[in-house]
Amino acid sequence: MDCAPAKSTAGDGLRNRDEVFFSQVYEMLIGHFEPTLSVSRKEDVQFEMFYAFDSTTITLFVDVMKGVGRNPKGDGKKKGGLKVHLLTDIHTDAAKFASISEAKMHDKKFLSKLSLPAGSMVTMDRAYNFYRQFAQWTSEGVFFVTRQKKNAKSEIIETLYECSQTDKENKKKACVLTEEHIHLTYKEGKEQKSLCLRRITYRDDKGRIYHFITNNWEIY
Repeated sequence: MDCAPAKSTAGDGLRNRDEVFFSQVYEMLIGHFEPTLSVSRKEDVQFEMFYAFDSTTITLFVDVMKGVGRNPKGDGKKKGGLKVHLLTDIHTDAAKFASISEAKMHDKKFLSKLSLPAGSMVTMDRAYNFYRQFAQWTSEGVFFVTRQKKNAKSEIIETLYECSQTDKENKKKACVLTEEHIHLTYKEGKEQKSLCLRRITYRDDKGRIYHFITNNWEIY
């Protein structure tokens, strides 16, 4: 090209072009440059395929994007906006999946849209607790790590590890407090089923307690 096209020409082309085209171009570029992308953290994890899934809300005025506002808690104001759901490859810092929804759309509904290969690991926050999807991943050989919700009900089947009394009393020491085999119940249609998981209770050096659940029984 001898010169760049006019902005109006480029705008017309973008407006009339299907978004699938840009998705295919992105995937082509990632496939081409993947061997040269950063893999500096690869030695720190045990999985060749390691992903993080999260969302971020882009706030917009309600009068611009009607009907997409997220309902507030308490006396807060309703916010108009969009939510971007993103699956990131940890090794390359490149997006593998992206979707845009209304801000009020619950995060966990997007887990079923992910196409994760067997043997891969995905990590996410507790907004994505969806036991039926976790059970399906387990049957497919897909691993996950997330935080357990505070109001989640679980049954402790076996305590696999418990820290010493000295470590337990030392509130400033970061350590794993317990490792447990637990069962969580969920419904599939009218049938109630049980999900077998591993729960790690961890205390950081500031005394904060975290409960992590996973279907992988080998990583530490």
